[in-house]
Amino acid sequence: MKEEMEMAEKTRRLLQESEEHMFYLAQGRPTPYRCVVMESLPRGMSLSVYEEYKRKHHSFDILDSVLDEFLKTNSWGYVDLSQICSSRLTRKTFLRYVHASIPYLATVFEVNGTDQKVWVNVKLCNNSFVYVYKPGETIERNNSDGWIQFDECLLHMPILKANLRNAGFQTIDAYYSYDDQRLDIKAWTCEDDAPNLVLTFEPGYPYRDDDSARTEI
Repeated sequence: MKEEMEMAEKTRRLLQESEEHMFYLAQGRPTPYRCVVMESLPRGMSLSVYEEYKRKHHSFDILDSVLDEFLKTNSWGYVDLSQICSSRLTRKTFLRYVHASIPYLATVFEVNGTDQKVWVNVKLCNNSFVYVYKPGETIERNNSDGWIQFDECLLHMPILKANLRNAGFQTIDAYYSYDDQRLDIKAWTCEDDAPNLVLTFEPGYPYRDDDSARTEI
């Protein structure tokens, strides 16, 4: 397992560096010293395995499926995002759900934003989703840099798009952190008494129910 994780991380890094090299090459600009040209595949990895890895980990379909299964399997019985936002969970709440036959815990909580609006934050696992690196200026956000801003989500996430529309959200913005492999999708509503939404996809770990480890006293 450790070797597979190291191979996956090495491949992800090579993917980013190779695409960055091609970006600068197309513009006739020298490649920065930290870029590595991907002249060959990682040791022990065939072309078919490489293409399969890229297909699996660089697709917004992964995130859409995480959201879909969360809404179908969460332990509180929420079937759409509008129900979660209207529940007004003022305390941090953990919802057990299943994705790809693996149990996870989602975190849901409310925060008061600088715009005096209530924001509901739903945090889900990203199931190894990695956004392919695109060279360019990154922005500072949440006291850290390495973020980019983009609006590609709704083009590739029909389940998310339908849920946001059904919940009454009208505009969105999205940010991705290369360092944290985290995607934040912010959605706004025009209703004064309705909360806005932050949907976060980030690396997660399978959940092991503590009850399964209980012993008699």
